[in-house]
Amino acid sequence: MNFIRKFSEQIFYILLAITIFIFFLPGEAKMAVYTPNYLGWFWFIFLIPITLICFVLLSIIDFKQKNYKVLIFRTVVFIVAVLICIGFGFYMVNKNGHL
Repeated sequence: MNFIRKFSEQIFYILLAITIFIFFLPGEAKMAVYTPNYLGWFWFIFLIPITLICFVLLSIIDFKQKNYKVLIFRTVVFIVAVLICIGFGFYMVNKNGHL
């Protein structure tokens, strides 16, 4: 079980980093004319849900094992990442009028 948790933790942090990186790409890189392009769909359909699923599963495992330090650290990292993305989104909207 420990190997699976460590592997899932690595996958979570890698996917979170990729998700944030793709979020910071310009909108033209993720969007086609009216819908997302392949990168946008990959980000929206695959990366975001898998990252959220990994976060929830790892949180459940850590809660059951009473590993609260790791749980709090992962939750703080996840919340900071989300807040940075939201802040960047607001910045881009105020700067350009669109993402």
